Amino acid sequence: PYLKFEQEDNGGYTLRGGPLDALIAYAASTSKSVNQYTEAFLSTYYTLITPDELISKLLYRLHHFYKEAQLYQTTEAFHSNTAVWQATTSLLARVLTNLRAPLIKEAKITLIELLHTLLTDGHLKFAQLIRKEVVEKLDQKIPEFIPLSVAMCSNSKSNRVITDFDASEIAKQMTILDADYFYQVDISEMLYWAKEHNEEKCPKLTMFTMHFNSVSLWCQTRLLEKDLEWKKREKLMLLFISIMKSLREYSNFNSYLAILSAIESANVSRLDWSDRITKGLEEPRALIDSRGSFKNYRQAFAQTKPPCIPYIGLYLQDLTFLEEQPTRLEDGVSINFGKRWKQFKSVDHIRFAQTKQYLSDYQPDPNILGMFNNFKDHENNEELYKRSLEIKPSNRQKAATTQT
Repeated sequence: PYLKFEQEDNGGYTLRGGPLDALIAYAASTSKSVNQYTEAFLSTYYTLITPDELISKLLYRLHHFYKEAQLYQTTEAFHSNTAVWQATTSLLARVLTNLRAPLIKEAKITLIELLHTLLTDGHLKFAQLIRKEVVEKLDQKIPEFIPLSVAMCSNSKSNRVITDFDASEIAKQMTILDADYFYQVDISEMLYWAKEHNEEKCPKLTMFTMHFNSVSLWCQTRLLEKDLEWKKREKLMLLFISIMKSLREYSNFNSYLAILSAIESANVSRLDWSDRITKGLEEPRALIDSRGSFKNYRQAFAQTKPPCIPYIGLYLQDLTFLEEQPTRLEDGVSINFGKRWKQFKSVDHIRFAQTKQYLSDYQPDPNILGMFNNFKDHENNEELYKRSLEIKPSNRQKAATTQT
């Protein structure tokens, strides 16, 4: 009675919302029909409650149904309460498995007390289930993430330049670095970012987006190098176009968009590029056309199978837009889970992309990584604009020169 549903066109029903405790109970239901809802709940509960608070509520639920089961050991109620207890245990185990932060001390103590109760009462089967799915995860330490771009690029700086290497190999090394960041990003960080834009709560996501920005500025800097002959500049642009083509083959949309954003920047795009280059950019520009909510990109990514790396910025934009929708339903009490369904559909693209990693034939090349040097060798936008004007003066500069 606490949950609100709406009927779909096919005759089925979709959960619209309800009180928080009812949503948690529904996620721990014994019915197989709620599997998709449980996945949506696990992906989006961060917007409703902290992990520690959810774990505390699940532990309370475990204690309650365990005690209830002991009162009805010879009746149907025993089996019903036991089934709910097991479903809650399974949900708790998944919450703990996906947890990226250490458990608070109180939760550890409660779990140990629960295990002790089960052993004392002789319920070895349940005790083993708790130990296997929960307790063994308590002392797991989360290692510090040191990006490969930091670990290798900075320690293998090279005097070689980008034109010394093949486009496909450059693209492969960019994919290795992107993947290193991407597989560290947790969906919870994306939801936190859309809600609060808090970098402290989104350290891995922040590192990934900063990497994207550094790659884009690095590419701009290379294309606007000082004292570079125009033919060599155009040759460099053609190399970047070839790199993008290889990135597309590797299903790496992140670096693909980083390079394209550099090319499409005002500093670079204002230059008089040849027809060959303009022709070569038609396909990339069509892919990222913003019309129809980036319809072309979404269709292309929907047809892509893992391993792949999406352009995560688009999904952050979607989540930020969804965050503007009401948190509560019309009654002012029930949580609007329809909003969470939409959030789940968005982040599910990221989760899907993370299901399979790139194979062992993607190995770091110290020479190319050294040439990247963690993409630190780039100028800021103000300096890049000055360089662009040095290559092609503005109309105002031309007019001033003519007058003098």
